[in-house]
Formats: sequence, C-alpha cells, structure tokens
Amino acid sequence: MLVCALSLSPEVASGGTPLRVGPDAFAKAFLRCRRSIVQIRTHEAAKGFAIGFWIGAEGEFVFAGPTTKGATLSLRTQDGKDHPAHAIGFDPVTRLAVGRVDDSAARGEPIRVAERSDVALDEWVVSVTLDAKGAPTPFAGVVEDTPRGGTLRIARLAVPGQRGAPIVTLDGQLVAIALEDGARKTRAVMLDSVTDFLRASVLGQ
Repeated sequence: MLVCALSLSPEVASGGTPLRVGPDAFAKAFLRCRRSIVQIRTHEAAKGFAIGFWIGAEGEFVFAGPTTKGATLSLRTQDGKDHPAHAIGFDPVTRLAVGRVDDSAARGEPIRVAERSDVALDEWVVSVTLDAKGAPTPFAGVVEDTPRGGTLRIARLAVPGQRGAPIVTLDGQLVAIALEDGARKTRAVMLDSVTDFLRASVLGQ
C-alpha cells in the first residue's frame, strides 16, 4: 500500500509550494465527479447512510464496509430515491466493498478513473464527502509527502473524513479512496493498490 499525506488547508506542511490555482479549479474537479456520488446503507450500519460512488457500467459502486458478500444494501441516488442493492465483494484489508444496484434503471454515471494513481508532492487534490443533509461536498487538499507503502495520509481536514470517500485530481479523476473517519487526519488507499480487488468484484471472479 502507498502512503502520502494531504493537507486540506493552503498551508503546506512539507514546506513546498503548491501550484497556485483558483477556487474554480476545485469546483470544476467536483463537477466532473459529483454525479457519481451515492449514499449506501448496510445492515450493519442501519442508523445512517455512508458515502459511495459508481465505479462500473452495470450498476457497480464502491463504499466502505463492514459488510459481507451477498449482503442486502440500500442505495440512495441524488434524487433522494432509495434502491435495493447487494454486496458483490469485500476486502478485509482495506474494509472497502463493492456493491451492485438491483434495478438497472437506477444505474448512475461511473466516476472517471485515472490511468495512473500516483500523485506528486504538493499536488492539489479534492476529497468528496457528504454534508449533514447527505449532499456531496468537496474539500481541497495538498499532497504533503511522496507516496509510499500503500496509503495516502490526509491531514488537517476542514471536516471529519469519511470512509469510502473518493479522492480525485483537479481533472476529476479518481486516484484514491478514503479508509477511515477522522476529525483532523485520515488515510486513503491509492487506487493502484485496490485495482485487482475492484476488477475481480465487478467481474465476479
């Protein structure tokens, strides 16, 4: 797994100087991926919904467990409608899961996936979370150290991190997925580290 740190404030802990970008750059990144964001409710977390995002053309989506393969899920799309779904894969190491919506008419737009999930020191990225009303909300961050070992480190979050949240580049392309909740820091697994798991789940291998 790859590790690097992200800061969700303009101050860069690494001492580097990130490329100057305006707020419009973050807004454009968010707009490129916001239609892919959904809410997921599992039997184990029936008190509320967690963030997820469409990943496959046949109604597959990624979210954070715990769950088991075959478990019944509920997926809420951005129009507020709930749809039955089920889990088709679970990775016990990252505790990320893949599900599939049962109703083909409810399928959404898959998030754009970066060809390579490496990120550069002091590079800006955007983390998408859910606000108190369940609406997708973006927060910008800066890579604070070079990736190593399997996860990104995200520091000084403006809001508590959310497991399963996508981390995208300024082009709106997925490069990592958040692994834990946290008030000021969270980890995110680099996409390259979970590609085999995601592919196997979607293909039913």
